[in-house]
Amino acid sequence: MEKWSDQNHTVKHLGNSLYALQKKHKQLSTMVIKHVQKCFNYALAQNKGNVTEFTCALKQIVPHLFGDHDLCGNWCGYKNNPGTYKHKGLPYGRSLCGESLRSDLDKILNVFIQNAARIAPGASTKDVESFNCMLACKAPKRIHYSGSQSLYIRSSCAVAQKNVGFMYVNKINSHIGVSPGKVFQMSAKKLQKKRKRQHETENNIEYKRRKLQRKLKNTFDNTSKEFREGPTYESGVAMTHVSDVAEIPVAKNTPTADKLDSKTLGSL
Repeated sequence: MEKWSDQNHTVKHLGNSLYALQKKHKQLSTMVIKHVQKCFNYALAQNKGNVTEFTCALKQIVPHLFGDHDLCGNWCGYKNNPGTYKHKGLPYGRSLCGESLRSDLDKILNVFIQNAARIAPGASTKDVESFNCMLACKAPKRIHYSGSQSLYIRSSCAVAQKNVGFMYVNKINSHIGVSPGKVFQMSAKKLQKKRKRQHETENNIEYKRRKLQRKLKNTFDNTSKEFREGPTYESGVAMTHVSDVAEIPVAKNTPTADKLDSKTLGSL
């Protein structure tokens, strides 16, 4: 048995490692970290299942970011236009600089290079998490179903729903000679169509692009609000010190309303 690494979890682990370096390297901004993660995803998508090519692609990331394109392949735009090439994902299109930053990035990427055999298959735990959600609906953990024989039936129903779909109840009724139930059959077909439509939408490129744009917009809005108002929701926010809020001072001299005569109104 070989253990594979989940692609999403691996990319998040890479991001967390890079965010930890922000205190040491101010040049490592959020934009740069997102670009490094994108390069990692491209390397995995283009060499999925090929450990050797994936390892070579990982070794090309750091030199490419620092303007060293000797190891780059045909995917690198520098090969076509060396004089006018600019990085699309880096600030101002400029390459990174600094030996200390490059050394730290090499150390982080070396960890993933050493585990390339586990990352290269591009595995995902979506199916496992989906089945766990189905099983939690059939047999909630808050109820002690393991003390009775119903746990086996509930687990079997979750397996049947995962493999067959929502129509598994009708197929079971037809197999044992019971009426399949027209009302539930119509409901199961609607649920099946809804799940199929959701699956097609979630795998659409435009949907994924809009999802990333909404995430960036929400992050920008939260950052700007916290800059003006301070943090409002985080771990232990009730224990943090809140500075005195500046209020509009009360007017010292209360304005009075003077009556105007007809001559003054006429001149106005």
